[in-house]
Amino acid sequence: MASFAVTFQEEALSACLDDVLAHAKAHWEETQREHDTMPLDLDLDAYAFLEGQGKLVLVTVRVDDVLVGYCTSFLHQHLKSRHVLCAVMDAYYLAPAYRGLGLATQLFAHVQHVLHGRGVQRLFGDTKAWHDLGAMFERHGWQYVGKQYTKWIGN
Repeated sequence: MASFAVTFQEEALSACLDDVLAHAKAHWEETQREHDTMPLDLDLDAYAFLEGQGKLVLVTVRVDDVLVGYCTSFLHQHLKSRHVLCAVMDAYYLAPAYRGLGLATQLFAHVQHVLHGRGVQRLFGDTKAWHDLGAMFERHGWQYVGKQYTKWIGN
């Protein structure tokens, strides 16, 4: 079995945007269903704004310096308990060739470590019904709290 160097780190999205974008389409295709009504159209200005405000955290996993996965989270004070700093996972992805090796577990652990270091107290994450990773969340101490629904009401 070939060995490879795996690293987990916090990176600025602006510094590795091309690396992340190289995975964005595959990630979108895998995790979204409404490709006709909601095609991939990243609001890079909004991501840059949040990054500039210190409210976007990107943790990456690289194999031999090549980005193979990432997790983006948004930071905010809880609106009903404003003394609690929260992080909401926006997107998490690991390239299919690197799944089943324990890298996702390590990525999530590193994300938690980085966010804790930023003062985050409460994490929020979700998973798709058709791509359910709930068992992974629960194995690592996350609590199942409910379901999320969506409905298209546009034209």
